[in-house]
Amino acid sequence: MKRNKWTRFGAAALAVTLLAPQGGLIAHATAPAPTIDEAVYVNLDAYGALDDMRVVKGVTLNGAQAIADYGDYEAVYNMTSHDKPALRADGVDFTLENVTGSRFYYECIPSDPSSLQMPWTFDVSYKLDGVPMKAEDLAGASGLVEMQIHAIPNPNAGEYYRNNMTLILGTGANMDETKSLEAPGAQIQSMGSYKFAVFLGLPGEENTYTVRIGSDSFESMGIYMLMAPGTMSQLDTISDFRNVRDKLEGAHDDLYDGLSDMLDTLNGMQGGMQSIATGLDGINEVRRQLIASRGTIDPDIDAALQTLETLAGDTESLIPELDVAQNNLNAIHSAANEMLTTLTDSKTDIAEYQKVLKDLQHNLSNLEDFLDDVSDITGGDWLGLADMRKALKSMRGDSNELQDSLDDLNDALNNLDHIEHVLRDLLELLRNIPGCEQAADALEALIGRLSDLSDACSDTGESLRSLLDGMNGVLKALENSLSELENLGDVLDDYDGLAQDTAAIGQQAAKLAQQSLERLNTLLTQTETLTDVLGVANTDANALIPKVKTAATSLTQGLRAANTLFSDTTNTLRSLRTQSDASTQEAISGLIDVMQRAANTGSTTESLQNATDSIHNTISDEVDSIDEDSNVLNMDNSLSLRSFTSEKNAAPSSLQFILRTSEISVDEIAEVQAEEKAEAETGVWDRIVNIFKKLFSAIASVFAS
Repeated sequence: MKRNKWTRFGAAALAVTLLAPQGGLIAHATAPAPTIDEAVYVNLDAYGALDDMRVVKGVTLNGAQAIADYGDYEAVYNMTSHDKPALRADGVDFTLENVTGSRFYYECIPSDPSSLQMPWTFDVSYKLDGVPMKAEDLAGASGLVEMQIHAIPNPNAGEYYRNNMTLILGTGANMDETKSLEAPGAQIQSMGSYKFAVFLGLPGEENTYTVRIGSDSFESMGIYMLMAPGTMSQLDTISDFRNVRDKLEGAHDDLYDGLSDMLDTLNGMQGGMQSIATGLDGINEVRRQLIASRGTIDPDIDAALQTLETLAGDTESLIPELDVAQNNLNAIHSAANEMLTTLTDSKTDIAEYQKVLKDLQHNLSNLEDFLDDVSDITGGDWLGLADMRKALKSMRGDSNELQDSLDDLNDALNNLDHIEHVLRDLLELLRNIPGCEQAADALEALIGRLSDLSDACSDTGESLRSLLDGMNGVLKALENSLSELENLGDVLDDYDGLAQDTAAIGQQAAKLAQQSLERLNTLLTQTETLTDVLGVANTDANALIPKVKTAATSLTQGLRAANTLFSDTTNTLRSLRTQSDASTQEAISGLIDVMQRAANTGSTTESLQNATDSIHNTISDEVDSIDEDSNVLNMDNSLSLRSFTSEKNAAPSSLQFILRTSEISVDEIAEVQAEEKAEAETGVWDRIVNIFKKLFSAIASVFAS
């Protein structure tokens, strides 16, 4: 039992060693409100598996008589007084009537223990002289015992705990009963005859800690773990490191992206630069060819300038022709109006012709009856042939007058066609001269008007000519009929019955003449519309021709100015040829050399790109390595402590997970067996005490003494 006592003393010393760095965590505020310290006590088996877990909260009352705590609890035990907890759905309430001190402790058992996840889980293995062994077989063993504690970050733990909690892990041995103690990477502390190996784990760091103890009779006080937030003010520097890391990483990424873009641009420009160099060679060759072809180009330029001058003269000479065209157009319009007036006046004669034809038709219809009555009459103008001859003569005169008018109209149309051809030549000329589009459009509109006028007059002339031909045919038929009638009297005696046939023919001829006169009358009613169309066309043409004259004048002036400009430019360029040839040759040669040198930098840009990629990858890998190895750069000392049981609770004054694996010793095994046997006979309070006895037996023995 003496051995076990000293082992427990060493455990107490180790506990003091583990808790010493956390002294800042248990300092209490001086505010009158209650302050709470939260601790999770965990018993692990010898292999690091969870055996038992309890949440203990210690409250500095500061005069408070009631406590409200939040959490999902299966049970809550008062560890200080006999005041009973009042459980509710989201926590527990205490009304304190029997507490005499300033501190109050109570234990909370979560409804779902799996909801309380530690930042690390542990896997402990053992070897004896290099051979894997079970923990229970090592008690009292002789040799070199190696304990490997694999600390594994728990991804299921809350982010605050993963990023801000540090791990302190340690164990010790009584060197009076131990041959050796080795712990690579640990801090070794001595206290009397005891040596303690203490390891530090950073937030989120996965590591395997190794402790080797050489002994003739091996015993282990167990392995102690403490997880608590790093809240010392010195840790503020980590936040500064994180900010600097983030800024440098961002700046490094921006620099890398900029350099990569620049190198990609340079690399992409190489082909373009080579193309430019090739193009400059081609330009230089063109320059040499231009110099060689000056003997041909110069005469062509002179000829072009002379042509420009000739064009200006032709345009200027067009202006008087436009005046002539305007006069001819007015003359055509006047002649057309006179012709249409004559046709309109003929409507009265046509009405008389129609009346005569009706009378003739009526007379011929009665001729057959009359001839029977006068078959014996001879001599005299009994058929009215003199009146008919007079009427036919008048109609023939009107027909000849209409034929003369049509001939005048045909001459006018020929003149109009000539004017249209002249204007179309002018339009083609204007279309080929830049800046004369407006004048060309105006001239084209005038040509359209003249073309419409010519077509209308031509159609009217053709209709009148067709009507005149029909009228001449009618007149000829009437004259023939009249001749037949004149001869009728001579042949009546010889050809009895022929008069009746002739009368029938006369009736048919009169009918045809009546139809022709009706068509002519209909055509004459359309002359008023034709007169209006001709008037509008003539007005538009007279308004357009002055505009075309103005455009032609401006065109002439522009052509002469352009000719002067081109002549002066040509003379200036010719005077600078010698100097410009030498300067151009020197500039092109220099550009070709620069572009070829730039195009040959491919290997250099590739080397720079490889170096940039290497630097970027190295820095990124190192930063990623730091982030992967631990969460130390994610520590934030400015954050408030987070309660284990509920975010509704106020920030505790201290926060820690305290863990211990089971001891390995002959005495401990026998004692545990005895305790397990007696546990069934104890009450609730004794069972709670036994749970913590496993964890604090070493510390309790020290204070009990």
